[in-house]
Amino acid sequence: MAQYRLSPAARSDVAEILALSHKMFGPAARRRYRGLLQAGFGLLAEQPHRLGAVVRFDLGEGLMQFHLRHCPKSALAEGRIQRPRHAVYYRVAGPGLIDIVRVLHDRMDPHRHVDNDN
Repeated sequence: MAQYRLSPAARSDVAEILALSHKMFGPAARRRYRGLLQAGFGLLAEQPHRLGAVVRFDLGEGLMQFHLRHCPKSALAEGRIQRPRHAVYYRVAGPGLIDIVRVLHDRMDPHRHVDNDN
């Protein structure tokens, strides 16, 4: 079974995303977005080079980006998100394992928020 690990920064990103989602759109939206994040992380762990994944040499060795809008609707158990606004930045750590470095909003410049040492 494929697995993923979240860096401390990614863990913080997810907490902030879910808190803001709850505040702005309510508990049901928070549950749906949590489901989207979990589905996206799981899909990337299973198939890191899946359709929609982009290698980001400009951000660091082996770093990849996957925007959650590419998450197939069939993977969403909690319900569909109209316009996901976040991208996952990750590296393949080994067979069946990825390290999620950050989860950033569309408007955030990854050059400012992704640490090449992660």
